[in-house]
Amino acid sequence: MRDFYLFVKNFGFVNFLFVALTFTNFLGYGYLYGYLAVALILFKKNALQRDLDVLFLVLFIFSIVYSLFYFMDPWKGLQFFLIYMLSPAAFYLWGKQVPIALNRNEKILPVLMLLGVIYSLPAMISVLQNIAVGGFAQHERSIAMFWGGQKIGATGMAQFFMFNMCIPAIFLSLRKKFNLLLTILFLVSFVLSLACVLRLGSRTLLGIMLMSVVFALLLLIPKLTFKQTLVRFGILAVFIIAIIQNVSFDFDSEIFTTFASRMEDGGVEDLASGGGRVDLWDKSITYMKSHPFGWPLDRFGYSHNLWLDTFRVGGFISFFILLIFTFQILYLLRKMYLLKKVSLSLRLLFALYSLSFLSIFMVEPGIDGNFSLFIFFCLFCGTMQSIYMSDFSNP
Repeated sequence: MRDFYLFVKNFGFVNFLFVALTFTNFLGYGYLYGYLAVALILFKKNALQRDLDVLFLVLFIFSIVYSLFYFMDPWKGLQFFLIYMLSPAAFYLWGKQVPIALNRNEKILPVLMLLGVIYSLPAMISVLQNIAVGGFAQHERSIAMFWGGQKIGATGMAQFFMFNMCIPAIFLSLRKKFNLLLTILFLVSFVLSLACVLRLGSRTLLGIMLMSVVFALLLLIPKLTFKQTLVRFGILAVFIIAIIQNVSFDFDSEIFTTFASRMEDGGVEDLASGGGRVDLWDKSITYMKSHPFGWPLDRFGYSHNLWLDTFRVGGFISFFILLIFTFQILYLLRKMYLLKKVSLSLRLLFALYSLSFLSIFMVEPGIDGNFSLFIFFCLFCGTMQSIYMSDFSNP
């Protein structure tokens, strides 16, 4: 925790406050805090000279084009025009400040995990309040944020927990243990997040948890000794046995009420169609051919895919630039994974968080659906680029 305090101190308490308030969308006014976060990056010494790169340029061009198209149909309000234009690139620069504030890259792992916990807090409080009032035996999946009462769909609420669902996989990769306080904090965050995901009935988040564990094991086994592998499988076995003994997997049990309700409502057909998203993707692809400059939201709602919804708002130009940025990030991730100087745990975290982002972006609108998640992604990309460049240039 001392490292996190030093990080916030070096990052700037005011800077961290407004960055965190923006990506948590606190009180629903994330765009207002975003304006301040954009302004504050301009006061960082040499930030605009030292940290500008090709990724920044592509992201900034994308933001300008997207926001100009949005300006023609500002259905959420004109207040989002400038925030769409300026905040993605600004948060990319803020992401580059994270390793600089830490001085040593090995400290970045717990800091990024703590940022994930902070990101989940508004949703966690809201869902736990709902559980406290009505328990798990509720069929309604949309839950209101605790600060304003506005209901958010299950996947939209569940996405806040995606980083916490990677905690078991990251723990499997640790060569050096966290201190006791951090370990307890992360484990409690995971357990509470899992309870929230079960209440929301989110198959996507359970899938992210399982995929992260499998991915971690596949990555780790070739790199660990037999003893280290045995210890990790032993810990995993104890964890699984504890869950089996203490949790009833009968769909009639209260904790699985939401999942049982989903199976009754659609079952395998609903799973195969992605909760109706496949039909939306099909419509969107059809509209891409006939409406190259986008189409109004009221045609059939969100496409529930970051790239398709980008096309809906910003046409083929925004879509094409975002695709370029996506491939650049995937290429950066590959280079980061191959950079042996970076610890295995940190490389795994970047891979798992990237997998989580892309999994959510595949099924949720992204920018005009949950803008806070997209700018958190931009911050994450800036952090990854900064670490790669610092370690690559200093072998």
